[in-house]
Amino acid sequence: MQGLLRATTQVRRQDPSVTGNERSGAAGPPGAPARELRFKAARGGRFNRLPVWIDSGIDDPFHDADAAFASLLRLRGVDVTYHTWPGGHRASYWRAHMAEYLGFYASALAQCSR
Repeated sequence: MQGLLRATTQVRRQDPSVTGNERSGAAGPPGAPARELRFKAARGGRFNRLPVWIDSGIDDPFHDADAAFASLLRLRGVDVTYHTWPGGHRASYWRAHMAEYLGFYASALAQCSR
């Protein structure tokens, strides 16, 4: 999930419309540009036409922010698949779910128009 919108440039630290769980979790510490950009992009409709996959382990420190992001996308009518499974933010977690990730992306790519 975090690779979806990696920020490579500096942005202004605070977006007054980012609150609560949006500042407590994925993609870095509170106020992190990547996280703020992800929520801002969602509110701006950037995900409206994309199928989105989000998952997190119940022990993942980013779990709350991932759940908040999935909720925001659903409120906006985005086609989001969200899973919470046992585990944490570790390579073993990602390896255990690689087949699900690849299946989701293969299906999404197959639906793309040329």
